[in-house]
Amino acid sequence: MTNYHQKIEENKEKLADIEHERWSDWQRYCHSKLSYVEYEHDGKTNAGYLMDAGDYTRWERQIDTPYSDLSEQEKQSDRDQVDRYWHLIKDLLDEAVRKERRRIEEAYDDYNAGNIDLADFEETLTENK
Repeated sequence: MTNYHQKIEENKEKLADIEHERWSDWQRYCHSKLSYVEYEHDGKTNAGYLMDAGDYTRWERQIDTPYSDLSEQEKQSDRDQVDRYWHLIKDLLDEAVRKERRRIEEAYDDYNAGNIDLADFEETLTENK
C-alpha cells in the first residue's frame, strides 16, 4: 500500500470516528428532548417516551427538505457538522494536488533536459494517475 493510500485509509478511520461522535451527539440531543411517561392500560402499567410535537414536526419537515431549500440557520447547522471533518478532506485534496504537481514538474524537467520528447511530455500531462 502506498503512503498516500495508507493516509486515505487512516483518514477514513478518522472520519468514521468523527461520524460516530456526530451521531452520538445527535442521539444525546434527541434523547434529551424526550419525556418519560408511565400510564395504565388494561390494568397494566406501561412506560414510554414522548417527543414534543413541535420537534417532531420540524424534524420531519427538515428530513423532507432538500439542502438548497433549508433556512440559512439550518444550512449553517449542517456546515458546522461538516467542519468537524473538513480538515481531513482538505488535507487529502492538498496532498493529491502536491503529488500531481510533482509529477508534472518532473515530466517538465525531463522534457527540458531532453530526456523525453514532446509527445511523451504531452502523454504524461494527459495520464490519469
